[in-house]
Amino acid sequence: MSDTLIIIVGCGVAILLLVGLVLLRTLSKGKAEVRITDAAIAILPIIIILLVTGKITKLGVGADGVTVETAREAILSASKGSVKLQIDRVVPQRLAVASKRDSDRIPEYVARGVQALKFQIGSGVYAPSVMKAYFDALSKSPQFKYMVLEQRNGTFFGIIDARKLLSVLSASERGSGVGPIRSWQDLRTAIARSPSKFRSFPSFVSAQRALPSGSSKRTALQRLQKENREWLPVMNAQKRFVGIINRSRLTAGLILDVTKQLEEGNKKTK
Repeated sequence: MSDTLIIIVGCGVAILLLVGLVLLRTLSKGKAEVRITDAAIAILPIIIILLVTGKITKLGVGADGVTVETAREAILSASKGSVKLQIDRVVPQRLAVASKRDSDRIPEYVARGVQALKFQIGSGVYAPSVMKAYFDALSKSPQFKYMVLEQRNGTFFGIIDARKLLSVLSASERGSGVGPIRSWQDLRTAIARSPSKFRSFPSFVSAQRALPSGSSKRTALQRLQKENREWLPVMNAQKRFVGIINRSRLTAGLILDVTKQLEEGNKKTK
């Protein structure tokens, strides 16, 4: 159930309770008194719903009355607070990246916990059987997740979810593969002569869609939301791959930033 629907239901419950209290007073000809506490009980469901869904982050009752702080106000307060939070930028997650080499390096890469294999666009040295051996061996490690593609000059071309790539190629071996890259030979050809084939491959993210290093956390979250992705590659000013940003880590970091700002604000008001 969406937050909007939950709020609508909560408002409906609150309205029904208020109407019921008014009807009770009317039908009892004033014998049943509607007090402030009764009205408060009526609106309590919507207050709880707003707190649970994060629409409001702080509710206080004191000598000055009721204090309510919305999530939007909390975030704006955080953005106007300390300089550190105001200029906070994404810090890409660095990956253990290794270039694909001869098959005798596979045990070393597995032991090192390599997270991404790097390939050079335009190179025809990648043997299909050796690529398969690398992916099969490294995929047994939970750390291995990506295939990074670079141009000959070292600039970033794109990145692929390595496990999805392996899944597609494995399905092709069983006779159920689809798409422009359906075999290890097709992968070799795409790297060597037809890199445009990667653009229609599931989970491929090109350099044009990479997040520039130095982007704000807000920009990063907006991009992830807009493209419906859990991660994006990050590219520096020299157009080189420097890591990835992950939605869950980024969200957790923002929550901690806002929480810290709220705590600091509360300490100042005490």
